Amino acid sequence: MEGHCFYSFHIYPTQSFEDEFTTNLPFLVTIAVAALFGVVAIAFLVYDFFVSKRNQKIVDTAARSNAIVASVFPATIRDRLLKENENRTGNVNKSRRLKNLMHDGLMLDDDEDDLAKSEPIADLFPEVTLLFAGKSQ
Repeated sequence: MEGHCFYSFHIYPTQSFEDEFTTNLPFLVTIAVAALFGVVAIAFLVYDFFVSKRNQKIVDTAARSNAIVASVFPATIRDRLLKENENRTGNVNKSRRLKNLMHDGLMLDDDEDDLAKSEPIADLFPEVTLLFAGKSQ
């Protein structure tokens, strides 16, 4: 290459200049980010554990409730109750009714409106007489 002159510079800092700009900050930031990642991962695992535990309690409660309904009512009435429960909308209202029923044994006033609108669970048999008898002591 004619007309070009190549130069090469090699610059070496002095030890005092190098010591002035050498720092552990990148290493410390890496450690802090890794620790933060670890804390967040542990928090998510703990949260997942508690959510799974709560969901298992709900599933167990639903299974027990279903078993109680299945043992108390005949199959036709049980199916009607479950179908009516599925047809209702508003999960908040259903869970509130269940909570109130379990807590007080009574339903609140706004739940009575739902109860008045619901279909009867027993069939009508006009020619039947029921006799309740008990043993006196």
